[in-house]
Amino acid sequence: MRIIISFALIVIFAIISCDPGSTIKYEIYNNTNRPIRINYQFVSGISSDTSIQSTIIEPYKNKTINEEMHLGSADYIDKSRDSILMYLMSIKQDSSLTTINFKDKNLWKYNVKEKYLGIYQLKVEQDFFIK
Repeated sequence: MRIIISFALIVIFAIISCDPGSTIKYEIYNNTNRPIRINYQFVSGISSDTSIQSTIIEPYKNKTINEEMHLGSADYIDKSRDSILMYLMSIKQDSSLTTINFKDKNLWKYNVKEKYLGIYQLKVEQDFFIK
């Protein structure tokens, strides 16, 4: 009987003390005067859809394009990565296409909003595009 009670207490303690995990969001801000089309494919996401996605972002607007859930604090997750976990991303405006490697974490600004919420934001500027 003691073994069962001890085991039950250990299970209850483990459940109560579990790390709730962090949500990591990826936002794109269009800081240009024309709409942009983004094609992207992330390694993982909350929706479990890792197919190539496409979206349009209007001028001076932002849009969340992916959300992930991970164990650990939002600050720890950023420190444990050396790049953005995506397969591809291209951004097009009119007939101009970017040639930038968006996996480069230095292009993204990371903000920890709460202990378990972090947001990577990419600000798209006009000079991103080939003329």
